[in-house]
Amino acid sequence: MGQPDADLLTKPHYQDSDGNFHAEREMILRGRYSTFRGDVLICEKKQPGKPCGYAVGLAELFDVKCVGDMTKEEREEFGIMEGKYPLYLFCYMFRNPRRIIEIPVIGSGNFFNIQVTPVTVYPRYLELGEKGWKGIKRKFFKKKLRKSLQI
Repeated sequence: MGQPDADLLTKPHYQDSDGNFHAEREMILRGRYSTFRGDVLICEKKQPGKPCGYAVGLAELFDVKCVGDMTKEEREEFGIMEGKYPLYLFCYMFRNPRRIIEIPVIGSGNFFNIQVTPVTVYPRYLELGEKGWKGIKRKFFKKKLRKSLQI
C-alpha cells in the first residue's frame, strides 16, 4: 500500500475500553474477500529512489465485511461515504497496530503464509532511573553544547 496509508495503519492513535489500540486509519478497501484473521505485516510500496519497499508495522486483521452488507452506522464509523465506493468492495478492519524496525521486502501485495523470525517492535515507553538519565544527558547534550561553543 502507499506510504501514507501504511503509516496511518501502524501508528497507535487511541485505546478503547477493552484495551485494544486503534490507529488513525482502521480499515482499507480491497476487491477480494479473505478468511485470514490475525496479525498482518503492513508493507509500503517501493518509493522512487529506494531499492525496494519496506515492512513498517504489524496490525491485527479482525474482520472483513462487504461494503454493501455494512449498516449505515458501520460505514460512518469507518469513514466510508455513501455512494463514493462501489458496494462490492470489502472492508478490511484492523486493530492493535505496532510499528516495527523497517524490513526490506520485494513482491506483490498479497497474503502469504511466511515463517518470520521475531520482528523488533518499537517500544511504547521507556523507564529510566536517575543514573540512566544522567548518562543520556552526558552522552547527547554535553557533546552538542561543547561543539556549539567551538568557533
